Amino acid sequence: MAGVEEHQKTDGQGVDATPVPLSPASSIEEAKRSSDESSAPSQDVLYAAGVGLRPDDPSLPCLTLRMWVIGIAFCLIGSGVNTLYTFRFPSISLSQSAIQFLAYPVGKAWEFVVPDWGLNIKGHRVSLNPGPFNYKENILIYIMANLSFLTRLSADVLTEQRVFYGLKAGWGFELTVTLATILYGFALAGLCYALVVEPPALLWPGVLGNTALNAALHSGKKEDETEYKLL
Repeated sequence: MAGVEEHQKTDGQGVDATPVPLSPASSIEEAKRSSDESSAPSQDVLYAAGVGLRPDDPSLPCLTLRMWVIGIAFCLIGSGVNTLYTFRFPSISLSQSAIQFLAYPVGKAWEFVVPDWGLNIKGHRVSLNPGPFNYKENILIYIMANLSFLTRLSADVLTEQRVFYGLKAGWGFELTVTLATILYGFALAGLCYALVVEPPALLWPGVLGNTALNAALHSGKKEDETEYKLL
């Protein structure tokens, strides 16, 4: 029977099954936990996608000047190219995964070319080159590109207003509409975070490809290690 748990006691002569009622809250939590465990991706799938292959290193710098410069540059280039070629046929576009891949050689070039110059701001050193280009910086650049490419929706609406309706509201209105569409999405994401982000069963499978790419780019294999053999 639902909501009833059998408590068994053995005294050497028999089994005494005493039904113990469960509270509705514990029943709901147990059902939710079992549903999450059955629907969550297997550990093998997560390992194949690069999730959990290495322990988190809090000492790695992530919000670096290098990340901001490379990320903002790719956001401007990617969103500009995608918006420009939206009005052309056949059109080309830069995907977020392409930006994630292209950011790796740019970050490595920055690592070897830019000198380690920096400033001390309130006891914290801001350096031009804080060290090796790591996977946290790379994935943050991907996240920035993923967010900046969302401006196409407002661009389509504003362009159709000008072309088909002759409505020219000015750059102030266009900027406000663009910010409104993006910030509205951010607000919904924050409100629904506990429902669509935290449960393991709701892991969006589309992000596994990006995590696998990031793990492959920053695998950390030695130069003498290779997967190919000469016969």
